Amino acid sequence: MRVLTKTYAIAVALAAVALVAAPISMPAVAAARMAPSAAAAAATSITTDGIFKVGTDIRVGIYLGVLRSGSSFGQYSRLKCKTDTRACRNDWGFVGLGQQVLTQIKSSDKYFKSSGIEWATVTKAPVYVKSTSKLPNSGMYRVGKDMRAGTWRGTVKTGAAGALGVYQRLTCLDTTQAGCVVDSETVNGLKTVTVKIAKTDKYFRTSGFGTWTRTGN
Repeated sequence: MRVLTKTYAIAVALAAVALVAAPISMPAVAAARMAPSAAAAAATSITTDGIFKVGTDIRVGIYLGVLRSGSSFGQYSRLKCKTDTRACRNDWGFVGLGQQVLTQIKSSDKYFKSSGIEWATVTKAPVYVKSTSKLPNSGMYRVGKDMRAGTWRGTVKTGAAGALGVYQRLTCLDTTQAGCVVDSETVNGLKTVTVKIAKTDKYFRTSGFGTWTRTGN
């Protein structure tokens, strides 16, 4: 057994006396135990416009967004600083009438800015699509929840940029990750295309097409 030096023994004794003599506020201790952490207190939904601090105001996770009632256009930004500039954005996007969008708020994001959009985590968000065999508009859809796996057919429509349609089959939301994009196509002209959505696909992103219709398994 190590023999304590006289100086060390005195230091230990003084520390013990200080602990006994120090007043303890029991309400403060109880409050500290009961106070939730910032991550626990952070919300899993957004219903108002604003800039939200990630980890404090909003939790990290995958969120589904639709236009808030009374809005005709919505926009969002994932930010690495509080100013919504191109240099500050990790990602950004928008939502139009009848559309829905998915985004992944990451721990590397510092802030999340939203305007005109109502958000909820992907596990808690309701299904807004009226039929899982029809996709009414551009947007991003959850396979197995918003839409069924199987064969789908869609036709490019004429828009502000002319007749241009894009679709992606995805296994994740970060399309920079290897293997995230299973299949994608950019279609020029008023053409009809057929896409096979697998049960292993997680999301389907479409833009510039009219209604997509499920035609078979």
